[in-house]
Amino acid sequence: RGHKITGILLLIIFILCCVLCVIFTAFFGFRYKKRRERARITAIEIPDFDGKPSLTLQDILDDPGIPRLPWEEITIGKLIGRGASGMVSSGIRHRKGKDEEIALKELLFGFQEFGPEVLNEFLVEIKLMSALQHENIVKLLGICVPPDNSKIYLVTELCHHGSVRDLMQKKKKNLPYSMRLRFAKDAANGIKYLHSKKVIHRDLKALNLLVTDTWTCKVADFGVSRVKPAITRTMTVVGTPVYMAPEVLSNNKYSEKADIYSFGIVLYEIISGKYPYEEKEFADLNNAQLIYQITEKNAHPTLEDEFFEPAMKQLILDCWKRDPEVRPAFSEIITRLKRMKSDIPDAQHDYDSGSAFASPDFHSRMESSSSNTYESVGVHDL
Repeated sequence: RGHKITGILLLIIFILCCVLCVIFTAFFGFRYKKRRERARITAIEIPDFDGKPSLTLQDILDDPGIPRLPWEEITIGKLIGRGASGMVSSGIRHRKGKDEEIALKELLFGFQEFGPEVLNEFLVEIKLMSALQHENIVKLLGICVPPDNSKIYLVTELCHHGSVRDLMQKKKKNLPYSMRLRFAKDAANGIKYLHSKKVIHRDLKALNLLVTDTWTCKVADFGVSRVKPAITRTMTVVGTPVYMAPEVLSNNKYSEKADIYSFGIVLYEIISGKYPYEEKEFADLNNAQLIYQITEKNAHPTLEDEFFEPAMKQLILDCWKRDPEVRPAFSEIITRLKRMKSDIPDAQHDYDSGSAFASPDFHSRMESSSSNTYESVGVHDL
């Protein structure tokens, strides 16, 4: 009987040892896999699009670093937006019994409306997004092509709440100040990452900041982004004029510091809820006249005291410094935004609708203005 008990105990010990071995193997295997993934991401080289000929569709289709998603895994849903290259739709990716919500940005082949510039921007966006991995950058899942080869889809994660501009249109006064600060900080984190990879976005605006179902803000739309040259040089003027830095509008040499100026305009838009340069003094100007005011007269949107608390006002003005070299780096911008958010009373964080500052009238004044600024639209542009 004693031998029998000993045998049972040895069997139990053996089973426990086997279970522990499996657990340790899985644990260390997972850690090894994570380390390899981190090393892979760190080692990713951003392609120098300015130093090479234009990308071709075949370059993208043959690139082992860009996942090709099987068409049978994809179900296309409703239209959610419109881009320069075609429609943007929501959809579902069916994968190993797990459904994943996705966004699909299309490029129609052979459609005369889309010239070579649109095609190249679309392909650059795919290539660049494949090399970017960050929590505040919209994640590329891959590309897919339907059986009739009529188009190519850029497939990304779905950002359920659309753009920050969409939210300002929909929520109006119900979008609290603390949430606006959160979007700004998230966007700054994403752009800081881009600059660490020597990428200049070149088209920052609230329309290109997308919000997930967990209220995380992510930077999107990299069609006109470029890798910073080893020596900063004059590059093509691209982007949306009201967001662009004076040195860009003047066709001068520019660097990633131009993104900081644009971010100041984005901050103005997010905090005030207003379009840039909608003030009466600029309302009747055409693009050329407005550009002259920005480049020659150092014009910028008016920061009214009733909408901008002193710390925010100073941060935006610092982003708009005429000399690009004295504009704050994104690491400093993030620190200052965190400080502003920490100054908001605990009861006012994230989903509140109360006052954002010590003055009980500040938040209501800001919201009453922003509620009348944006006209609602049915779909958002990407």
